[in-house]
Amino acid sequence: MSEEKGPERIEFEEELRRYGRADPFSPFEIILTSGDRVLINNSDHLAFTSNSVIIAEPKVGLRVFRKNQIVGFQVHEHAL
Repeated sequence: MSEEKGPERIEFEEELRRYGRADPFSPFEIILTSGDRVLINNSDHLAFTSNSVIIAEPKVGLRVFRKNQIVGFQVHEHAL
């Protein structure tokens, strides 16, 4: 008897981490529940704790968001 498999389940945080350490890195925006977007231009500017995401913004400083404040992210593809 074969077991049917459903669609592959990808955890959101795992996917965000994968884009954060991709090589070559593509800039992406983190979308917050407030509707604000935070651009990540460099993988060195992103860090994770057990319940937060820390973003280093050159002209702003460190910004800390709870993971439940993040609703999505949008990857900026490199132009060919």
